[in-house]
Amino acid sequence: MTSVGEIMNKHVKTCLIGDTLESAAMKMWDHDIGCVAVVDGEGRPVAVLTDRDICMAAYIQGKLLAELRVESVMSRELIACGASDSLQAAETLMMNHQVRRLPVVEDGKLIGILAMNDLARAAAMKPGQKHNGVSAAEVEATLAAICQPRTPPLTSAV
Repeated sequence: MTSVGEIMNKHVKTCLIGDTLESAAMKMWDHDIGCVAVVDGEGRPVAVLTDRDICMAAYIQGKLLAELRVESVMSRELIACGASDSLQAAETLMMNHQVRRLPVVEDGKLIGILAMNDLARAAAMKPGQKHNGVSAAEVEATLAAICQPRTPPLTSAV
């Protein structure tokens, strides 16, 4: 059975809790990524910050990204997995928490990130067959669960 460590991305970009959203957004733009792992002053992962988090913060607060800090918008709970975890266990975490990306943590250190993209690429290696421990049907089910509307909605549009 394939583990998370075999298909995860080992080149994770990070930002610090006290960084501005402007600097985090710049990293995402420069590296063509949709999230950065948030680390504390000692390099320990504490959260994930997505491009959507940044956009919504700017919209809701009506401030420039240079005026907003990562800590004011980052997720409050770190949902992570380990490199030796099975892909099925990682998919279950993604489904249950409706997240597209999981930091991979070993001994309190960030060693990678597993994204839906990684699962999709692994499943596409041999269409119709389970390859690298994941099938296209499993990826489809995971994505469908992640994309379910939250109930109740976080806020209503006015």
